[in-house]
Amino acid sequence: MSLAKLPFIFAAAVGFHISVTAPEVAKDRVVTPNAIERVLIPFNALIGQILKGTIWLATAAETAAILTRYIPPHYMSPGIADALGKLGNPDASKITAVSLFGSLMFVMSGYIRWQCYRELGRFFTYELSIRDGHKLVTSGPYSVVRHPSYTGVALSLVGASAMYGARGSWLRESGVLNLPFVCVVANTWAAMMVMVVVCLTIRIPQEDKLLAQSIGKEWEEWAQRVKYRLVPGVY
Repeated sequence: MSLAKLPFIFAAAVGFHISVTAPEVAKDRVVTPNAIERVLIPFNALIGQILKGTIWLATAAETAAILTRYIPPHYMSPGIADALGKLGNPDASKITAVSLFGSLMFVMSGYIRWQCYRELGRFFTYELSIRDGHKLVTSGPYSVVRHPSYTGVALSLVGASAMYGARGSWLRESGVLNLPFVCVVANTWAAMMVMVVVCLTIRIPQEDKLLAQSIGKEWEEWAQRVKYRLVPGVY
């Protein structure tokens, strides 16, 4: 266990927070819903809040577990000591190559999504839509792949799997997953995150079709230059 892990824990949480916090935009969009969109639209904001809140809760818990080792027992009341003891074995919170990789994925996710927010501006929405005066954005990350914001979300799932789901992670090794509430929260978070990534993956061809129909030749020329949707050279 090491205090040196704290910056990586917080960097991961900040990266994830940014990745699921879209900018506020004027509501002048024309939404084109399908079955998946009709299900997701009412819950977009709630899902984001739950995902962010859970990551910050895990960050606070692991931070407390690390700091427990450095707080003399006589400075803690019995109630606080008991609560901290339920956070599991503090020795489980150690820096590993996998945890560093997970933190990096979270940071990259936040950075890519932030770049997408900046490039798209008012054209960024959680919904599948064409906005008033819509124009095709081909700069920044959109010069690399056609759906970089979805790449960013997928990286968050990779980061969470490495940082919290892999063997050797604090969540797996500390014993806190044996607590029913923690187990339910962790599994619910994972299921929601997988659902979001799957839904976004399904949306990709629909979004391409909508843009091709709405923008036409400019989109076709861009799609010829930027052939990959999520990962350069792969997909």
